[in-house]
Amino acid sequence: EIAAVEVRPLKSLQQIKEERAELAMRETRTVTGMEVIQSPITALYQAFSRKERSKRWVAEQEYKDDQRRIVKELLRNYVAYDIVDLTEDEFDEFINFLNLNDYFLKTASELELIHFIQDKYEHYLMYKEGM
Repeated sequence: EIAAVEVRPLKSLQQIKEERAELAMRETRTVTGMEVIQSPITALYQAFSRKERSKRWVAEQEYKDDQRRIVKELLRNYVAYDIVDLTEDEFDEFINFLNLNDYFLKTASELELIHFIQDKYEHYLMYKEGM
């Protein structure tokens, strides 16, 4: 029996750019400012409750997953355009090596991203050779 193959089209750079601009961490309700004075027990609960900390952690992990998904889409395009030569299996390791800044990912132009990723790719290759 033949295994199923999933074929997905590459997203356009414009679509990825829009996703990068919209990238934001889901807000969890927090009591701040004057609300702390009006509701000190709620503020303490949100600061120290395991459930509330868990909500914040989940929101942060979802944000990181979204970031990673967007960078993978970028890398797929860059591989297709022969900007970098990575396999799908190497994406996660390279993304960890990139250590992209949130602000830079959201605001950088395509040219800035390409130059940054090309430079990091050259360093990545040197790093892998040294291992």
